[in-house]
Amino acid sequence: MIIRTATVADIPALAQIHRAIFPEGPWDNAFWAAAIAEDHTIVLIASAPSMAVGLCATRLAADEAEVLTLGVLPEARGGQIGRRLIQATYPPLAQAGAAHLFLEVAEDNAAAQGLYAAEGFVPMGRRPHYYGPGRDALILGKPLPGHEAPT
Repeated sequence: MIIRTATVADIPALAQIHRAIFPEGPWDNAFWAAAIAEDHTIVLIASAPSMAVGLCATRLAADEAEVLTLGVLPEARGGQIGRRLIQATYPPLAQAGAAHLFLEVAEDNAAAQGLYAAEGFVPMGRRPHYYGPGRDALILGKPLPGHEAPT
């Protein structure tokens, strides 16, 4: 498994992965082209020997960063790819000046919540109906390495 910064050549794969994971609201080639071109956005792609299987996009604003999307194709889940993708964001975000990382996760997505809890994300709030009527989002956050509170 290789995790690397996505390039313009990866745009079709990014759109295809996102469509497979989030069919109710996939991001198209234009979104991915703009994201890759933005200085304050980091787009990572995970590739197995024969195909791209996962992605993670984060956006930096001042000293905070947000996970825009993170996903792994259903057939590639269970191999820690999602965890490796989120972990791969920490160094470039911290280097760019981010102290905290935030995200929204569907309240009914137990698998993703488990991943984020294992990575040290804690609940910060809720967005009612963020994913549609009756589908709330939990807002989770964590300090990036080097910005943890002293114990």
